[in-house]
Amino acid sequence: MEKPCPGEEHQRLTALVGQWRGEELWNPSPIHPKGSKTIGKVSAHMALDGFALIQDYQHIKDNEVIFRGHSIVRWDKELALYFLYHFDSHGGEAHIYKGQFENGVLNLVGKGASGLARTVLEPGANCYHYRYDVTPDGEQWFPLMSCRYVPVKE
Repeated sequence: MEKPCPGEEHQRLTALVGQWRGEELWNPSPIHPKGSKTIGKVSAHMALDGFALIQDYQHIKDNEVIFRGHSIVRWDKELALYFLYHFDSHGGEAHIYKGQFENGVLNLVGKGASGLARTVLEPGANCYHYRYDVTPDGEQWFPLMSCRYVPVKE
């Protein structure tokens, strides 16, 4: 049996590899009733011989980590979709998002903690933009959080 090799779809995920930090803008919501600015840190690496991206996230407010997340992003060749499996420090069920790259932007939709949600990842030159949107009806989307993550200088 020949060992499988990661393909172009896996290679696209490598743009998100690294140590990242950014100021997050939270719009008013039950999570941040008045809206707020917080710090986000992401540590991401390829795993499973290049077939999966692993992300560890910290949500920092007032110099204290108040939330942690762990995500696995992978390409499903048979379904021709990316899947993001998200676990967090709130201890609830895993959240599963699925979608595609469209014009260089990875759009993933699934059931989040507060209903239908969309995770948007846009790799750029020496940064990546992230947005988390929610919707009450699956049609009209509202940005809950957005951030421009930049590499952490070591």
